[in-house]
Parts: sequence; C-alpha cells; structure tokens
Amino acid sequence: MKRSVLATISGTLRPVDLDHTASLAFDGDTIAGFEDLGPLGEGGMGEVRRVRDPDLKRVMAMKILRSPLLKEPAALARFIAEAQATAQLTHPSIVPVHELGRLDDGRVWFTMREVKGRTLGAMIDEVHAASAGERWNESSSGWTFRRLMERFHGACEGVAYAHHRGVVHRDLKPDNIMVGAYGEVLVLDWGLAKIRGHEDLDGAVVTTRTEDDAHKTRMGTVAGTPAYMPPEQARGEVEAIGTRSDVYSLGAILYEILSGRAPYEGSSWRAVIRQVLAFAPDPPGRVAGPADTFTMDRMHFDEVEASSGPPLPDELVQACERAMARDPEDRHEDASAFADDILSWLDGSRKVEQAMALVAESDEVVEDALRWRIRGATRRNSAEKTLEALSPTATEAEKRPAWDMHDAADDFDHQGDMLLVRRLKLLHASLVTQPDLAEAHARLAWIYRHRSVDADNAGDTLRANRERELFNSHLLALPDEHPDRAELQAWFVGDGRVTLVTEPAGAEVELQTFVLEGRRLVAQSRGSLGKTPLREVPIPMGSHLLLIRHGDIVVRYPVKISRQEHWHGIRPPRTTRSPQDTEPTVIALPRTGDDEVYIPAGWFEAAEPSHSPADQLRLWADGFVLRTHPVTRGEYLAFLESLSKEDAEKHLPRRSLGGEEDLPIWRDEDGAIQCRKPEIPVTNISFESAAAYAAWMGDGWRLPSGLEREKAARGVDGRAYPWGNTFDASLTANQHAGLTEPAEAGVFPLDSSVYGARGLAGNVSDWCVNNRWTGPKYPNVKPVPNIQSGDRQVRGGEFSAGEWVAQAWTLRNHPGTTVRPEWGFRLGRDLDEGAE
Repeated sequence: MKRSVLATISGTLRPVDLDHTASLAFDGDTIAGFEDLGPLGEGGMGEVRRVRDPDLKRVMAMKILRSPLLKEPAALARFIAEAQATAQLTHPSIVPVHELGRLDDGRVWFTMREVKGRTLGAMIDEVHAASAGERWNESSSGWTFRRLMERFHGACEGVAYAHHRGVVHRDLKPDNIMVGAYGEVLVLDWGLAKIRGHEDLDGAVVTTRTEDDAHKTRMGTVAGTPAYMPPEQARGEVEAIGTRSDVYSLGAILYEILSGRAPYEGSSWRAVIRQVLAFAPDPPGRVAGPADTFTMDRMHFDEVEASSGPPLPDELVQACERAMARDPEDRHEDASAFADDILSWLDGSRKVEQAMALVAESDEVVEDALRWRIRGATRRNSAEKTLEALSPTATEAEKRPAWDMHDAADDFDHQGDMLLVRRLKLLHASLVTQPDLAEAHARLAWIYRHRSVDADNAGDTLRANRERELFNSHLLALPDEHPDRAELQAWFVGDGRVTLVTEPAGAEVELQTFVLEGRRLVAQSRGSLGKTPLREVPIPMGSHLLLIRHGDIVVRYPVKISRQEHWHGIRPPRTTRSPQDTEPTVIALPRTGDDEVYIPAGWFEAAEPSHSPADQLRLWADGFVLRTHPVTRGEYLAFLESLSKEDAEKHLPRRSLGGEEDLPIWRDEDGAIQCRKPEIPVTNISFESAAAYAAWMGDGWRLPSGLEREKAARGVDGRAYPWGNTFDASLTANQHAGLTEPAEAGVFPLDSSVYGARGLAGNVSDWCVNNRWTGPKYPNVKPVPNIQSGDRQVRGGEFSAGEWVAQAWTLRNHPGTTVRPEWGFRLGRDLDEGAE
C-alpha cells in the first residue's frame, strides 16, 4: 500500500534509518503500488521513473530521492518541500504533483505529470543554427524566433504565478523549461525553490520546511547554475535572494535566446562564478573573446565588437539588460513585470506579422497588375498592326476585329489599374495595423515617387507636388538604417552635379541660386564651387546662376538642375550621322563690348516650334553674343547717312499699312534726313532693312535666330519672362505702362534677362531670322504651322500690345517687307567672329 511519508517520519524532518532488510532494487513490476514502466532519467537528488496508476490508468513520472540523501536532513527537507511547493502551484506552466510517499526501503518519492518534449535550450540551439545568416529563419522542425519567445513568455507567466504565491525558483535556466509537442510549456525542477512564507501573502505556499527553522538555507550557501544566477546568489547572500533574483535568471535565458549562448561561459563552475561576480555580460548579440580569460577591461562595452547574426529587437534587448542589472533594485520587481515586457513585444510582433501579410499580398497584387498590363500592351500592338495592314477606306466589318482588340486592351489596362488601387489600399491597411512598418512605408514611398515623376512629365505641377508630399510623409517614417532610405532621401532632396570646363581654365565659379522675391526670380549667392575645370561637383536641385570670373571678365552661366541631374554640357550630334560627343563643350570666356551680352553654349528649355509652353523642348544653342539693347534711331541714322541717297531711300522707316504714325526718321523738304529722339529704339523697319544694317555693321554681326532670342530672354530654366514666371506691368514697357511710343532703351531696368539683355519683354519686338539651332528631335516636336515662304519671325513684347507678346516663347511670322511702329531689331553674332 501507498503510505504517507509524513506519517512515517512522525511529522518531522529527521534522518531516516534505512530498513536494510527491505529490497533496494525495484522488482520491475510495481513501485509503491504503481506499475513500473522503466527509468526516465536521473539527477543529483534522485532518479525519475515512469509509472502507471492502476486505478486511474494514467501514466505519471515518479521522482525518488537517492538513498544516501536520506541521512541528510536538509536534502530530505528540500525534496519534500519541492513536492509540497510544486503541488500547491496549480498553473499550466508548472508540473502538477499528485502524491507524496515513502517506499518500504525508506526512500521518499512523489508522483507528477509525465513531461514529454524538448528543453528550451535545445529549441534555442535549433533556431540559431537555422539563423546563421543575417535574418531569423525557420528551423527544420518549424521553430521560429517568435515561437521561441511565445514559449518563453509562457514560462515567465508560470514563474510570475509562483512569485505571487511566495515561491522563488532559484535555478531557472533553459534546460529547466520543457516545451511539449502541443505548445505546452513547463517550468521544471523546483528543488532549490525558496519559500518566502505566508505572513504577508494571500494564498502563499507553505511547506513543512518553511515551518521548521532548522532546515532553512543558511547564509553563504551557493546553489543554482552559475551562468544564469544573479550576483547576489553567486555571493551566497541567501537572504538577498528574492523575486528580482529570478528576474535576473529569466533575463539570462532571454540573453541566450537573443545571442545563442549563455551570458557567461567557462571551462569550470568556478571560472563562471568569477565572471558573474566580476562584471556584467557583453551586450546581447556581441562577443568579447574567450570567456575563461577575462580582465576588468571587458567591463567597457566600447571595446566589444559586434558579431554577425540576425537583428535583435530593441525592446527585447532593453528588457534583457534591465532584468540582468547588477543592482537588484534596477531590475523588474518580479516575473510578472518582466512578462509584461515580453508580452508587449509579442503583441507588437503579432501586429507586424499581420501587417507584413498585407504587404506580401500587395506584392502579389502588383505582379498580377503587371501581367494585365503586358496582356493589354500585347493586344494593343496586335490591333495596331492589323489596322496598319488595312486601307483607311476599309469597311467597318474589316476593321471591327482590330477595334475589338483595342477595346480588350483597354479592359486589360483597367484591370491592372484596379489592382494597383488595391495595392495602395493593402499597404495603407498594413499601416493601420502597424503604423511604423518600414516595409510598407518604403513601398509607398516608391509608389508616390513614380507618381510624382509621371505628374512632372505630364506638366501637372499641382499633382506632382501633392505626390511628393505623400512621398515625403512615408520617407520620414523610414528608420535611418533602412536600405532604401538613402536613395529615396537623395531623390527627394534632388541634389545633382555640375561639370564645367572653361578656356582659359582656373576661373573661379560662384554659385547663385534663384529665389522668388515678389514677382521676380532673384539670384542669391551660395558661395564658391571652386575653380574650373569642375568635374561632377555637387549642386542643389533648382535654377542657378554660375558667375565665372577670370581676371576682370565675368561670364553669366545659368544652369537648371532637375532632380539628381548631371549638368555636363555635352552637346548633341551636329547631324544624324555625326558621332556623339563624350566630353563637355568648353565654355569660352570672351571679353565683350559695353553694349553686348554673352550667351554661353548649352542646353535650354524652349517652346519652339509649337509656340506653346506646355510643349517644352530641351534644345542646344551654340554660344553667341547679343546686343544688350535694340538698335536705336541714332544708330540707324548713322547707317542711312553712310548710304547713297538711292540706297538710303530703300531703308528709310515707312508707315505701316494704313497707319498714320509719326516716323522716327524721315527726309525733310530739303532732302535732309531727320531723326526724332535718337535714344529710342528704331521702328517701322522691314526685315530686309534690319538685315542690311547688320551687314553694314560688319564684324560678323547679324540678326539673331528666333531660338537664340528665346534663350537670351528665358535663360535655361524655361521661365516665361526674363525676370520670372509672373507678369507685372511695372517691370517692362508695354501698354500697361501707358506708353504711346517706345521708351528710351534701358528705362525699365528690371526687364533684364539672366544674361543681362534688356527690353526683351517690352518696348519693341525684334525681327529674327528663322531658327538656327542644333538639337535632337524630341517626340513632342511638331512642324511649324502655316509659315509661308518669305515669312520672318517677330519676337518679344512691345509698348502697345498686351501681356501675351511679353512671353518669351511668343512667335509671330510675317512677310519680311512688313513694317510696324512697335517692331525694331537688335544684333547678334557668332562667338568666334568679332570677339577680342
């Protein structure tokens, strides 16, 4: 029969004299009335055998105290206390104890639930073996880092329950936590448990040992596993051991989960104890050399090198470091508080998993959208080929199959568009679940970046700005270490590079950036870029003016840096058969006259030949020189006076058709040529007379081409007016200024281009030769409509017209014989002719 061990020893814990007449071996059939099913294992206190209760038919584990320990009161008391304490800790994570008894030979036993599974330590090794790279991977048996943390949290809750009942485990380690096949977690081996008593605890655990002062653990006793014990336990300060000591041990287990190794390692028990007493462990996930040979220098973390391995969650690292604080007062109060930290991370991790599932679904959606787009493009291509093979006069029945294919292609595109809309919804839904999910923010940033570029290409500035705002909101949510952040940040900032080569070299280059002041773009100095040649020097995105200084020569060289653009100054091929240049065009630094401005060679944005700012072209113009002001009446008078009377008569100003205006220059009754207000630009001159004046000037002077004048007015950034993109009547001479005839040249100083040319938006328009330019044929180039043979271009604003003619791209074509009181001309020349 089963007999009560307490009754057998009369309710006291004293050495037991063995009955040497009783058998010390099991008969293999029964143990204290239980069927003996064989050994399960053994430890320092005793052996564990598998038994079956013949009445309840359940299989249990029986732990039996070793015979020699029966003569040691403390060991016997600890064994009985383990049974009693564990029996009172009714928690899913603590093994239930069913019965306590004594065998006929005097040995004490207790039965408990049989535990099947693997230790947490084995699970830790398995997960880390599978995660040898830079990420956490699933092991061959399906274990993940998150599953590991879930089981560990279950163990923490079991210890928290024990703390609530007044029990401190004192020997928590990975091998004392068993993980069952169905997710159950059990904290084992409560043999070293310290029972705090029940005087201040409701429902505290009580054992025979706690009621017998003779069997309490004494000061100076060191018990437990060194690698996981707190310093106070390693010092043998038994009275200092409490719930915070168990917290330290749980932190040490978490350390091993994070790092794949124990906090301390050594070749002997004493070597590990020395480390525990001497210094804190290396931070989780870091190494500092052999564990046996330590010095006080290892207490300085700045000398510890990081090891390779999966990333560690900051929340868990912080929880681990707090739990393993050297001072118990700096740790969590008990296992319940520590378990809360673990649960907080698990809840966040669970949300991350749910959010990542939505991100993964969004990735699948975009692949489906791409397939629909490919189907649409294929079907549309087939439709177009079918239509090309048909005559334009083919019947509806003949064209119907191609039309149907076009309709199908539109449907396929629509399906793709709807999937992309779904992708956006999925990514935003993932952020509702986990607002700081970097993977979702990165994908959304890329989406809004592409949408911003599309809007820019379509000329939709408002939409582009809106998309960039959305882009920036997701960029700001990315952590600094995210692999996409640097590239996305660089795109958003947009900084580009500039290459500039001059002749002569060694010119100082000052960077000035155009900023909006009132209605004008004003250049503000940003400092020096260095001396030429400049090779891929960083420069902010935007519209800038580079002032190139060499001695007393100053050249104004505007640049427009689009997002991350390299402004290299490489010209396009001169003809379709010419090779592409690979080196930047050398910018000359000429000395020009007082009434001349230099427009360096390079790219610029133009509206020609469609005459619409919506169809901007990027064109190239070789370097040239332009007169600062239009030709004045006085200058034109000198030309007329140099001619014979017959030739002068051909080029005298004439009234416009049906006009009654006063002529600026005329021949009086005596045959003398008279001039009124010689400082005013000359008007009423035909294109032929303007060209004749240019030829008379010599030194390569000519009329500028329409595109040269447009570049001179707009610079390179495509602005609408010489001063910026907003019209204001106070800035230029036009009808809004109340003028009845041209103003004196230079009266409106703010009507000045980036190069210094004046009066390009008002006062008088200029005759220009038809376009003379070199540049690639972009897809949006359109033929110039309705230009008759012999027509010539008129460019620029004028005193008697409205705002529309002030726009730099405004182009009018008229016969070269036409004269108007608002039309004059100015001169230009190629750079290599007439220069000093």
